[in-house]
This record gives sequence, structure tokens and C-alpha cells, in this order.
Amino acid sequence: MSTTKTDATRTLIVTALSLVLLTSCSNSQEATSNFSDNADSGPTSISSDTQTPGETSSLTPAHGLTLTLPTNLTSDEQPKKGSNGKSRINYYVQDEAAPALIDVEYYTDNSQTASSVADRDKDAYAKDGITVTPTSTTVDGSPNAYTYTWEQNATPPWDKTAAAIDLSCQSKIADGIDGYTYGVYVCSPKDNQQSIDSMQSVLDSMTVSES
Repeated sequence: MSTTKTDATRTLIVTALSLVLLTSCSNSQEATSNFSDNADSGPTSISSDTQTPGETSSLTPAHGLTLTLPTNLTSDEQPKKGSNGKSRINYYVQDEAAPALIDVEYYTDNSQTASSVADRDKDAYAKDGITVTPTSTTVDGSPNAYTYTWEQNATPPWDKTAAAIDLSCQSKIADGIDGYTYGVYVCSPKDNQQSIDSMQSVLDSMTVSES
């Protein structure tokens, strides 16, 4: 499964306060800043006291994009604006048995396509010495989509006080409706198959629709 470092890099970056999945950027500075962007306010709870590990619910984090996410989440209070018309919001799975990070990014007004984002991600990772290979995939309702995976050793974004661990990451990028393009990036502990399977289900649930 898969992150950024500056406007161009997309590698998981360890920052003093927080780590978040980085997205396609125009230079290697944004990849690093993408993780720290969420450090200012920190994640806030988005679910209620009825949170139960293993439960899921449908969420529409951006116009035309639907995901099925675990219910025991914390998240940014609202999407953060980035470069190239990008908005992003990070979700942190607060399940001790299967923690994970879900980074949702989207572009509007036809400012990017799935193909251009995939190409930018590939170039950004290469600058950090990481090889990613975007390949065509399918997303329900999208005419064009790509996926790629990578691994990295970094501080887990769901526990800023923990020591660095090996992370397994994956992304799915898809063209959407009304000039939108979406990128969903997830990371799990490399040795936690339950978390990896849960994040795969998140990516598999990715749907583009008018409603």
C-alpha cells in the first residue's frame, strides 16, 4: 500500500508532530509538508461513543466519491487546501488491533486527471529513491483509474509517540465526475494482515457516482 515529501514527492515523512500520506505534488517540498499539514490541529474524532472495531459505514469525503470506512476513526476537521487545486483530509483508524491511515485527496475544475496524478506521484517518489509503478485498475463509475504500492519505515501516523515501524501502503487514483479527480492513499503496519485487509477493503469500496 502507499505517501509525499514536497510539492513533488510522495513518501511517508516523519515530522516532529505528525505523519500523513502524501499526495501527488509539484515539488519534493510538499510531500514533506503534507504530513506536517495535519500537525497543527491534530486529528479530531468524527464518530460517536458507539464506535466498534470492525464496523464500517459509507462516507462521501468529496463530491462524487464514496468509500466504506471503519467507524472507529479520527480525522482532520475539514479538507486542507494544497497546491495544484488539491484538497485533502486524513482519517486515522483507532483500532489497536488494526490501526491504519487513510488519506483522501481530490482535485477540482479539471485541474488534474488520474493519469497526470499517477505520473506526478511516480516522479515524486523517484526523487526520494522509491520506485512506484502505477498500473491501470478499475474503480466503479470511473472511466480511468490507477493503483500502485510501496513500503516504508516511518513513525506510524496513528501514534505520533511510537517508534518507527515498517509500513505497507497502497494508492488508488481515479477520474471522477464534474471535473473531479480523486486519490485515496492507505498505510498499515507491514506485519498486520488484519489492517492490510481492512485497507484493501477501503480501496475496493471506492465508487464514483453522481449521487
